[in-house]
Amino acid sequence: MKTLLFAVIVSCLTTVSTLAGTEMIISRGGESFDMQGWVVSYEGGFFCKQPNLNYELQSYDHRAKVLLSATGNNEFALRLAMLRHGLYSIAGNWQRGAECQYVEVASVRRDD
Repeated sequence: MKTLLFAVIVSCLTTVSTLAGTEMIISRGGESFDMQGWVVSYEGGFFCKQPNLNYELQSYDHRAKVLLSATGNNEFALRLAMLRHGLYSIAGNWQRGAECQYVEVASVRRDD
């Protein structure tokens, strides 16, 4: 039982320290956006429940992340980017939702 409890505590501390170093990039909304990074799945969160937010872009050093919203071909391109684990350039425009800010994706380009 002590081993299980220890494993749970270590896991929680590791997650908290990882999340503590991650910051969301914010904007006033309507501004253009262009950033390189890795596309990962966004499973939703307690702070942002905007529709079509299925992905996030993480910077090289994993210290900054941006929520991404896309439909149609851009959504398909984000899905492929997430599955292929490559470095991508994402361009679009900042949008302000009711609970959070995100980027409406206009283009997805593989860089590596």
